[in-house]
Amino acid sequence: MQMQIKRMNWVQKRPLYKVMKAQRERQQAMTANFESATVAASTNFALAQQNLFAGQASLVTQAAITRTQNELKAKVATLNMQV
Repeated sequence: MQMQIKRMNWVQKRPLYKVMKAQRERQQAMTANFESATVAASTNFALAQQNLFAGQASLVTQAAITRTQNELKAKVATLNMQV
């Protein structure tokens, strides 16, 4: 006499196709999330670098204007002294 184990399959397992499909969808969602986070970080770094360069250009321009104004004031002062 052979002994058999009977299972009461009250809870049905999900078909393997549906399990794999859900896993692929989760993986695709994680990949899309990673890509969007990477693009956002890259964009923020690019904007920070652009702002840095713009700030440096602004500082250089302001320094040049100040230097030119000081030179003109000194020139005007020397011309007024000669007159």
